[in-house]
Amino acid sequence: MIVKHYRATGLPPGAYDFKVIAHNSRGDGPASAVSTLNVA
Repeated sequence: MIVKHYRATGLPPGAYDFKVIAHNSRGDGPASAVSTLNVA
């Protein structure tokens, strides 16, 4: 299954760091750069 969207609801205010790590039958791929989302 390929997930192209991620929805996080109800988060309290603050900064959240996210990164993506691809996974397939050959194992994990390289991690993406960290992206920070600021919730007000």
